[in-house]
Amino acid sequence: MERGMRALLSPNEETALRHVATGLAHPTSSKTGHIERLKKLGLVAEDDGRLRLTETGRERYATLAKANPLHQASSEDKVNKALTEYFRSLRL
Repeated sequence: MERGMRALLSPNEETALRHVATGLAHPTSSKTGHIERLKKLGLVAEDDGRLRLTETGRERYATLAKANPLHQASSEDKVNKALTEYFRSLRL
């Protein structure tokens, strides 16, 4: 079993993992250290300036209490994603 599946996550790290899973995290979030730890555990990777869950990260996310399946986002997640994309477009 991989270290990322066994490691204890702080509440803030768990929240960061949820934010990456739902697309709410931005690479600049790593300044807090939570994203950096998730990267070291192999749960999160950064590709082309975007954070994404690794395969292990997706497995770990699925084990979190009340985690929405990634393929079945709630309507609230859709609103959050739309808002995230809107604010990202303003940064460019």
